[in-house]
Amino acid sequence: MREGVIRAQATLSKKSIIALAVSLLLTGVPLLVQAAQIMPNPNPAGSTLDIINDPSAVNNDNPYYNGGTINIDAHSTLTNTVGATLNNYPQTIPPGGTLNNAGTLINYGTLGNVVGTLTNSVGATLNNYGGLYNVISATLNNAGTLNNFAGATLVAADQAAGLNNAGTLNNFAGATLTTGIDTGHVVNSVGGTLNNYGIATIGQIGFKNAGTINNFGSWRGGELTNSVGGTLNNFGKYNISYSLINAGTLNNFAGATLTAESIPFLVDIVKRSPV
Repeated sequence: MREGVIRAQATLSKKSIIALAVSLLLTGVPLLVQAAQIMPNPNPAGSTLDIINDPSAVNNDNPYYNGGTINIDAHSTLTNTVGATLNNYPQTIPPGGTLNNAGTLINYGTLGNVVGTLTNSVGATLNNYGGLYNVISATLNNAGTLNNFAGATLVAADQAAGLNNAGTLNNFAGATLTTGIDTGHVVNSVGGTLNNYGIATIGQIGFKNAGTINNFGSWRGGELTNSVGGTLNNFGKYNISYSLINAGTLNNFAGATLTAESIPFLVDIVKRSPV
């Protein structure tokens, strides 16, 4: 797909538009005439939609079906607007670009975030039934509702990749939330709630909690810092493999298990009685 964006004003004459296009071509500037709405809908299997040098690409359709591949370059932003639904089947890859969801984003395939930013805004919903990967130095910011369903995988791994939750993150039974062994990090901010019913595996770079974590499933934490004001409620199995620093509220409920496996660093700054 050709690069560069021209948005000609309505007042320009046809001759002026042609002259402008010729001028750009003669000076070596690539030309792309592109509407803001991504097209076609559906994007068929085997088709690739490249979003290049476009900071204002949008999906307003409800629904939009991606059956092919959507590539978002480092200079571009794709926004799924309020009331819109974007269904992703094979893959959407923002390699350095930005994907903003203000509506409903449903991933059945691979949503690969590579050194880019994926933001699920307040009031928005991101449903993952496939693979949601944040790698290299990519960031996933959730301020809405993020549902990781059975059979799905949510990954924050490699170098500085991160998951920041200020909304509600549900990791359901049969789903997996994971970071790398010594890469990737997760931050559950003030006001954020993380409900784990499935499997959560957090590496040594770790997990910082200032909100609420409810563990009903299996959690293997390489590193956890439960900050002042943070709450960790364990109703399931919580295994500490590296370090736990607790300055908040830690409740280990009846029938739950909290175990440590040869950890070098365990600090319970504010001891809370198990319920």
